[in-house]
Amino acid sequence: MFGKEIDKEIEFERDGFHIKCLQHYLCDGSEDGFYEDGEFIGQNLLLRQDAFRKAAGLLPSLEIKGIREKYHLSQKDFSLVLGLGEISINRFETKMVQTRPIDDTIRRSFDDPSWFLMKFESYSNQMSPEKAREVENAICDVIDSKTNLSQDLEKTIRDFYIHYREPSSKNGNKELNYRAIASIAYLANDRGMPLTKTKFAKLLFYCDFVSYRQFESGITGLVYTHNHYGAMPLSFNSVLALPYFEIIEETYTNKAGECCLTDFISAQKVKSLSAKEEKIVSSVLNRFLKTKTSEIVDLMHQEEAYIQTKDGEIIDYSFAKTISIAL
Repeated sequence: MFGKEIDKEIEFERDGFHIKCLQHYLCDGSEDGFYEDGEFIGQNLLLRQDAFRKAAGLLPSLEIKGIREKYHLSQKDFSLVLGLGEISINRFETKMVQTRPIDDTIRRSFDDPSWFLMKFESYSNQMSPEKAREVENAICDVIDSKTNLSQDLEKTIRDFYIHYREPSSKNGNKELNYRAIASIAYLANDRGMPLTKTKFAKLLFYCDFVSYRQFESGITGLVYTHNHYGAMPLSFNSVLALPYFEIIEETYTNKAGECCLTDFISAQKVKSLSAKEEKIVSSVLNRFLKTKTSEIVDLMHQEEAYIQTKDGEIIDYSFAKTISIAL
């Protein structure tokens, strides 16, 4: 290999995304004398593919490889366990971009290791008994680690809610219910609603307070505080870190032409809401289906629940009677 190695940032458009990424070149010393040799051609292709995957909210090649290696599986075996064919994972780790359904399947293999264990059990007879036990142990290790992480997060949340264990107008006369929170997120996802953290917090607030206005009982058991962007659930970041949720990072170009990142929330399909709760949630989601995050924040700032409280204060559910939306 001849010439000096340099890195150069390039920009390109793909599927509506404006993307920037570094590329590796060799320089022959002349003006604009950049070129790729055989090694860099493959590396640069993968860098461009991974930059697009990040913009599109898909797993990058190293994360796919990392999931596979946690399970001690070869590329071929990992592909076959997931039903993707013999060489799919090899391609996704080296040069090809996976489709979103395939991305969802790969994600689920790590997010839901118990499901992956069932998939593996139907394939394990194609391995030696020793290798099958090795893989099963690796999968069980992932299950244990996720269980411990979830327990740690739930303890953190319980600590924040230690003073709100009893039913009161602080928590909407409701015990904290993670599955109900996930159900609301899933129903929003199912309607195709882009769900940023700020918008989701406001949707939860309106679902809970509308329910309290009608039945003197909220839906989620969340406690809300006055925040710069409106009502924000207590320990909200910890709640969203629970296994029910996935944060998807997406890239967009703002009006100034700058490349920016934003996070969108995706939730597992769970069934937790009663019929009357689901009716309220559906009504709230329909009300805000076409509402931008900035618009729902502006509406929140006009609510008495926000006006009559100060930064960091608990927003009591007694303000439910003043909520502006009529459903």
